[in-house]
Amino acid sequence: MRSLPPLASILLRAFGILLLAAQIAHAQSAPDVVRGRVVDDSARAVVGATVMITRGPDRLTQQATTDSTGAYRSRFEEGTGDYLVYVAVVGFKPVRRRVQRQGDERELVADFTLARDLTGSVRAATLSALMIASARSFLLCCN
Repeated sequence: MRSLPPLASILLRAFGILLLAAQIAHAQSAPDVVRGRVVDDSARAVVGATVMITRGPDRLTQQATTDSTGAYRSRFEEGTGDYLVYVAVVGFKPVRRRVQRQGDERELVADFTLARDLTGSVRAATLSALMIASARSFLLCCN
């Protein structure tokens, strides 16, 4: 087997290193898509939920809203592969989860199942009961 002249060998190695560096740089700046679906504990789509997606490490935040199927989607032009996803909607307990890229994937999926927040219902029922009691007291005392 014949070896390459020293200059050709050096140029070939340099080209290989440049090619590898370009691939690494492209992989670090390629876009990421964070998507998923939000459902309740009965597997029904949660419509109109606010989804806040924060990119690590620079904390750039994007907001999405779930559609009629409970789906959301957000694209980060310069993906880092590390995101914190927070989901909130009236009547449900808010949730959050860290989502990280696995291997070379560019579409990260974060599905959520929300539990009902009964404390809001209890507060509303208590407030209604207090208003009724106040109205009755007013009618009894002043009539």
